[in-house]
Amino acid sequence: GVSLRATSCSVVAGGDALRCLTPAGVGAAYQARIIIAGQVSDLLEHDFTYHEPIIKWINSSAIDTRGWTSSTPDYVQVYGAFFGSDESFQSYGDGEVLYGPGFEASCTVYNESFFSFDDTLVQGSRLECAPVAGSGMNHQWTVTTGAQSSEASQNKTRYKAPEILGMDDDQWPFSTTAGGDSITMTGDQMGPLTPSVGHGATTVFALYGSESQFDDGKGFRTVVGSCELLMAHVAVVCTVGAGTGANHSWELIVSNQSSTRYYANSRYASPVITSFSVNISITPSVYDFSTSGYELVFITGINFGPLKKVNAYATPFVVTVTWTDGAEAYDFSYTNCTVLTAHIDMVCFTSEGAGSYLDWTLQVDGQTNVFPSTGYGEPFISSINGVNFSIASGVSVGSGGVVDFEGENFGPAFDLVDEVTFGPTGTEFYLYDSADSSANAYGSCS
Repeated sequence: GVSLRATSCSVVAGGDALRCLTPAGVGAAYQARIIIAGQVSDLLEHDFTYHEPIIKWINSSAIDTRGWTSSTPDYVQVYGAFFGSDESFQSYGDGEVLYGPGFEASCTVYNESFFSFDDTLVQGSRLECAPVAGSGMNHQWTVTTGAQSSEASQNKTRYKAPEILGMDDDQWPFSTTAGGDSITMTGDQMGPLTPSVGHGATTVFALYGSESQFDDGKGFRTVVGSCELLMAHVAVVCTVGAGTGANHSWELIVSNQSSTRYYANSRYASPVITSFSVNISITPSVYDFSTSGYELVFITGINFGPLKKVNAYATPFVVTVTWTDGAEAYDFSYTNCTVLTAHIDMVCFTSEGAGSYLDWTLQVDGQTNVFPSTGYGEPFISSINGVNFSIASGVSVGSGGVVDFEGENFGPAFDLVDEVTFGPTGTEFYLYDSADSSANAYGSCS
């Protein structure tokens, strides 16, 4: 506990009363005694309590998410009264200044000019506070000293909103409209590695899509809970959700604050058609549609997009089939296309038309289908041997030594090999004069 001593005491009312000046202090429920000529009275009947702190206003611009640092030395000024002296605030008053979702600022008390409070002239106080790293908005402040707390401040503070400054375009196209790819955004004001809890402070996600999607509030969203800070304040990685289309813009939301829009032009992979089918009880085969149209054709493939949901973005589909007689092309549009199984199956109604072996053009959210393809495996080196020398001893520059490679998938002829490189990371130096490879698994270079 702490003992405080009244000053300038004098006897009044004919010796029946004692008038004193209360000492400066903070706190509540102080018990009092009177000491006269070494004689100590019993505890007085009534306790003494100082006024609880009050906050009048807070002066602050948006706070850097790094908080107060030598490179971001911005304080928040909290104006009010009854904060006590800085000595009492830092010692027995056990002063504490909290704001937002559990942030605690480090503050110094300065007593300043007087102002009127409840018709009484009181000394104003100012807390100069160093905020901590954080994120978010609409943060109210409270001041506690001497186990007495102020009401929450009327005006609120916020941290700076996140900024996206860069997204490498080698991160797309996203491999499938089902999502799952990682996407990294670099920028500023993205928050600390360990955010606080509550008030959305742990909520980090991104929205993306076309301008019309943003205008309609129907952008695609990264996978819930997938976004993590790679580097405090400047880099975040998220997992792409299900979606479609191209030319996406992005917005990053950190603790309920959104970045300005970043025009990344990201995109999903184009749709691929692998097969067609029909309900054979109605249509005999995919080569026997009625020229009157309005029959169902089932399409299998990949990257058709997610199932349609109420109040969500409706992926536009444009299907055109073309027949040509060698001189002129005739286009027929299929309508009312719907995804049956997310990303892989859809159905359309045929239109009036004619012709056989029709060429299909399917556009999913502006992305035109590509034809399926296959590929050979990547080359694999299992061993490297020097001819007439030990490769473990190193290779001299310009030595003209021959190196044999063994492995897989070298191809049938060296004409197909683009380059052979070596070095500390495998790419620093080139082997230009190359011999023929043999049987897809053996090659030599000098």
